[in-house]
Amino acid sequence: MDSWLHACVAIERAITVFQGVNFNKTASKYVARWVISFLPISIVATILHEILYRDLFDDNEEQRVWCVVYYSHPVRNYNTVISFFHFLGPCCVNILSAVFIVLSATHRQQVVQTHKSYIKHLREQFHEHKQLIVSPMILFILSLPRLIISLISDCVKKSHYPWLYLSGYFLSFIPSIAIFLVFVIPSNLYKQRLKKSLEHFQQRINQYRNFLST
Repeated sequence: MDSWLHACVAIERAITVFQGVNFNKTASKYVARWVISFLPISIVATILHEILYRDLFDDNEEQRVWCVVYYSHPVRNYNTVISFFHFLGPCCVNILSAVFIVLSATHRQQVVQTHKSYIKHLREQFHEHKQLIVSPMILFILSLPRLIISLISDCVKKSHYPWLYLSGYFLSFIPSIAIFLVFVIPSNLYKQRLKKSLEHFQQRINQYRNFLST
């Protein structure tokens, strides 16, 4: 779900660039409320078949608990398509949004500064907004193991290769945990804001220490 939320933010960012001063913040907040409410329901609806087709039963002969999954051929194809959709969809939205922002900014700069070539403007804008393209790529790489494990986990013993599925479970949290590294570190603007915030926080601590020492 966090990937789709990032994609929604990317769409809003592109709309902001497209509309410019005509961007309606009130309408944006209204749409955001509906998206936040509707998105979880939509995602659960697309993966509801996993709940319906998965089951556990006790094997008294081997003293094991089995996880049984049986998909018909159409459902299996649907599961594969949905897995790739939830994996590739947010990444494509983020990249397309970043490309749109870079091209729009390049066009505006080309109109204002006609003495520079389009390629030079494009390079400058790409360097300025590189985090918008780099970040989705990093999230794509971090989410790749989760996709692979989700596709190979078909019908297995619950106790068979436990570390594989436990690793897949923890890997699913890496994109959320790595938000700071993915979005803040590649961006010069975010790093400057972070530096100012840390300096302000340090000043507050020093003031508090001076107050206690007096």
